[in-house]
Amino acid sequence: MNRKYSTVIVEDEGAARKRLLRLLTPFSEIIEVIGEADNGISGTELIDNLKPDLIFLDIQMPGKDGFELLKATQHKPYIIFTTAYDNFAIKAFEQNSIAYLLKPIEEEKLKMAIDKLVSFSKPSNIDEKVIELLNDKLETKKAINSISAKVGDRIYLIKLDDTLFFEAKDKYVFLSNAQEKEFILSQTLNQLEDDLPDNFLRINRSVIINTDHIQEIRKYFKGRLLFKMGSSSEFVSGDAYKDSIKTKLNL
Repeated sequence: MNRKYSTVIVEDEGAARKRLLRLLTPFSEIIEVIGEADNGISGTELIDNLKPDLIFLDIQMPGKDGFELLKATQHKPYIIFTTAYDNFAIKAFEQNSIAYLLKPIEEEKLKMAIDKLVSFSKPSNIDEKVIELLNDKLETKKAINSISAKVGDRIYLIKLDDTLFFEAKDKYVFLSNAQEKEFILSQTLNQLEDDLPDNFLRINRSVIINTDHIQEIRKYFKGRLLFKMGSSSEFVSGDAYKDSIKTKLNL
C-alpha cells in the first residue's frame, strides 16, 4: 500500500487552487490535502503549524515568493513547485530531480510528479538542492542592472536605477523611466518580479515600484497606502501586499 502524504497547497490564485484540488482527486490514496494558503506569509505559518509531508508551492505570490517561503519555514517537507511561466529555473530544477509544474497543470505531468515524489527516500536531499538554487537565484537578481525595451526597430537598454515603476495595463506591461517616458516590455509582471533587485517592490497586482524613487506615501482607505511616483503617478497598494510592503519599508 502506498504511503499517504499530508499536503498543503500554497497558491495565490483561487482558480488554480481549485483546479489542482480537482486534479488531485484520483490520487486520494496518496495525497491528503490538509490545508491551503493564498500567500507566502500565511503559507509559511501553515507549513510550520501543520508540518505536512508535501507542499504544492507557487513561485510568485504576495507577501513572500516561493523561495523566500522555503528559506523562512522551519519545517522542511517535500516540494512540488508550480508556476505560470517558464524561465531559467526549470532546467535547474529538472537537473536536480525536483518536480516543477507549469500552469495550467496537465494531468499527465501531475501524475509524473507524484510518481517522482513516491520514489524519493530522503527529503533532506531536496532541501540541499533548494538552498543551492535559492542562492543562485539571489545572485542573479543582484546582477541585473538594466532592462531592454523595443521601440519600432530599435532596442533600448534602460537602467533600472532610472526606472520609476512597471505597470500592467491594456494587456501590456509598461516601464516608466525617470523622465516619465513609457516603454512597452515583453515580460510579465511575475517574470519581472522574479528578476528585479531588492529595491523594487510589488504593491498590487498591476504595479511594481522602485522604492528609491518614492516621492510620497500617504495613508489610504482600509489600511492601504497611496504611493506617489514621479511628478504625477499615484498607485494604491493592494490588500494582499500589505504585510510585504510594511516589512520592506519598515512601516
